Amino acid sequence: SAMVRDAGGQIVLDATPGGGTMLAACFPAMPPRRIRQPATGTARAVLVVDDDEWSRLSAARTLRRAGYGVLEAEHADAALELLDDVAGSCVSLIVVDARLASAGARPLGARIRQERPDVEVLMTASSPAKLAASGDQDILEKPFTPDTLLRAVRERLPAPR
Repeated sequence: SAMVRDAGGQIVLDATPGGGTMLAACFPAMPPRRIRQPATGTARAVLVVDDDEWSRLSAARTLRRAGYGVLEAEHADAALELLDDVAGSCVSLIVVDARLASAGARPLGARIRQERPDVEVLMTASSPAKLAASGDQDILEKPFTPDTLLRAVRERLPAPR
């Protein structure tokens, strides 16, 4: 069902007692077009990207309690998919684990800076010293407290009213 959904389709199941079952996969005539929308001036959403579930959930909970809208992704592809979606147009800040931001042939951090220059990026890392040596100076060290996270986020994104 994930392949059908990813292709923009739907699965229809029709079961009649004693009459059998019909399963149909319906696809659009053309693939759905994704239109990237820029963040608006009133956007206050934060996208938290981390493959460590505990880190992602605790950061998201802290931000929600502070009044921010929060989206979550556990890997780079999911983050990009969210940013392409309507909800992603509200994202003004991405809090992303540095490993995920710099991994792969087309690193997430570079793609965000290129495709969404209006979005701020806050990197997090367990060992920021290694990353600082590579040029990324602005890194939030894990594990961080809720206060530390909120301070770093508020430096880049005004608190919601």
